[in-house]
Amino acid sequence: MQWIVDVDGDLVTVKPAPSYLIERKRLTEKTERAGKKLYDWPVHLAEKEWVNLESFERAWVWAVYKSGLPFDVELARASFRWAADERVELRIPIAGTSNPPA
Repeated sequence: MQWIVDVDGDLVTVKPAPSYLIERKRLTEKTERAGKKLYDWPVHLAEKEWVNLESFERAWVWAVYKSGLPFDVELARASFRWAADERVELRIPIAGTSNPPA
């Protein structure tokens, strides 16, 4: 487990991962990549080698569900598909690297 939802509904990392916090109110922010609208956090974190994308996906979905924020399931699927494809292109394992940055 690399991510948890804290008592405030924020998404936070668990050691030994680097300290990272995504505020509840920002969970469903969107971005555009290659002309596609996507949820920002899966796309953004796909580029970080230390992130375990599967752990992040489980925690993010739970955090969004608990937050009560408007949520589009198909957009989430597309966002995590894009993130996984990006990982393949960058040659980063889905589970991230075993050594987080110092």
